[in-house]
Amino acid sequence: QINCSVCNTGDIHINGQEGANTMILIDGMPIVSGLGSVYGLMGIPTSLIKNIEVIKGPSSTLFGSEAIGGVININTIDPKRSESFAFESFYTNWDELNIDVGLTYGSKNRGILGMNYFKNDLIIDDNSDGFTDIVLQNRISIFNKWSTKNFDLATRYFYEDRWGGQTNYDPKEDRLSDDIYGEQISTRRIELFGGFQFNASNKIQFSLNQHYQDAAYGDMPYIGDQRIGFIQYLNFSTLTKGIELTTGTSFRYTYYDDNTPATKTSDHQYLPGLFSQASIKWSEQSRLLAGIRLEHNSKHGLIISPRLNYKWTKDLSTLRWSVGNGYRVVNLFTEDHAALSGFREVVIEPGILPEQSWNTSITYSQTFTEISSMVINLNISGFYSYFGNKIIPDYDSNPNEIRYSNLSEYAESYGASISLNGTLQNGARWNLGTTLMDMNIYEDEARYRPVLTERFNAVYQINLPFSSFEAVVSGNLIGSMRLPLASELDPRSPNSPFIHLMNFQLEKKFSNQFSLRLGLRNILDFTPPANSIARAFDPFDRGVNFDSSGNALISEANPYALTFDPSYSYTSFQGRNLFFGLKFSVN
Repeated sequence: QINCSVCNTGDIHINGQEGANTMILIDGMPIVSGLGSVYGLMGIPTSLIKNIEVIKGPSSTLFGSEAIGGVININTIDPKRSESFAFESFYTNWDELNIDVGLTYGSKNRGILGMNYFKNDLIIDDNSDGFTDIVLQNRISIFNKWSTKNFDLATRYFYEDRWGGQTNYDPKEDRLSDDIYGEQISTRRIELFGGFQFNASNKIQFSLNQHYQDAAYGDMPYIGDQRIGFIQYLNFSTLTKGIELTTGTSFRYTYYDDNTPATKTSDHQYLPGLFSQASIKWSEQSRLLAGIRLEHNSKHGLIISPRLNYKWTKDLSTLRWSVGNGYRVVNLFTEDHAALSGFREVVIEPGILPEQSWNTSITYSQTFTEISSMVINLNISGFYSYFGNKIIPDYDSNPNEIRYSNLSEYAESYGASISLNGTLQNGARWNLGTTLMDMNIYEDEARYRPVLTERFNAVYQINLPFSSFEAVVSGNLIGSMRLPLASELDPRSPNSPFIHLMNFQLEKKFSNQFSLRLGLRNILDFTPPANSIARAFDPFDRGVNFDSSGNALISEANPYALTFDPSYSYTSFQGRNLFFGLKFSVN
């Protein structure tokens, strides 16, 4: 989901939960969090990705506190089994250029080196609001993974410079200007992670990363520095026949500092933990997984996170049920860029406590193989999450503020999803999925729905092979969301329209090593309305009259009592665009 109309930062939502509730791992290591949340999947060369695992629901026993909503684990290729050389690139008529390169080296001890480069420096303003439709970027990421029989070590360097704003903004000349509005973010990130396998029963994992961000949101500077060190020991054992036990201990240190009023001095957090998880085979068809994690947060004390999972399998049918508890310490300025974008005042209530949640889900999967010339997989699931101490930005109480505090009551999200995917004998494939969900906040004996949360979304993809060609049609449908308005008189719609983002790709394979791609993204040319950014022509509110309390007043030049506000953001401003790509590899 796009979170910022100007700088185009975003995050990944699972079952309606915010992106900060999803933990992103690389090779099973918790690498991305806090300041790096909005850059989680960027800059990882696709040629180095083996697969991506998605775990919905609480996974705090093994992965720690941030896995409230779920886990996304990016597994990179084993250097001993990777291609010698891989190159992949695409270019769009919006002047976006992306290049991925992968290279394997070494003989006995193998390594793989990857590079991702992305650049877009074309200013486009199709909706004529005076602001860039998409952010301009210059990004490079270098990834290296080295592997021996028992030891893996990987490093990644990430650099990005991005800016968006008024089309006459120059990020060098106008940075922190109070005449021309722009948002410019420079990011430098270094990661080191790996593991050592002592034997079949004992393993140690570790990671270090530093994330430095130097940003300007209009005339407001933001400088953030975050450093995280993590080490974890794992022991695998068999107690009796059918019972496997995983135990371990971990330690995480987090340093954070920025120049905002929320961080008067640098913040140091220490998080030692113990965990244990038992896998119990009840019968040939059923298995139970029970686990618990104990962590002592240096600020909030002892926190207990239990987890229980059940799996039943018979023939081609599988039933899964899970329940678990998790918590998350929130750092507002590392996770909510809306708090910096625009000119709403940020108000943080004192003594904010960690968010806590209970989550349960049930999933039924069935594979059908007796259908003529087709294999079909069906998945049906339902989920429910309860949140205590929930922190949700309040855009409604005062149009000139974003107010943060713990809910005095609670919040909940629930829903159901269904997905179907099929494969035909001729190689054609299709995938359809839809989710119906709702999220409610209970506060002061009232119930309301938070902004920027949809009740419906769906995805689809159809792959059709034709000799050496393959055609792919894909899309994403998003239901209406409640949007933050800048005043009670705001003429913009309080709800977003139904969104349908449709894409098409045609790929020509000349061999197993070389192929070309041509396609269209956002075929239906869906974009938000031109007035999505309130008073885009007056980003410093020079034409706004305020009362003694700071509220905008109605005037001839401002009949709706608006202030500049880019938080009315629910999808990208990028319209229909053509792309061309190629892929080449050497085995």
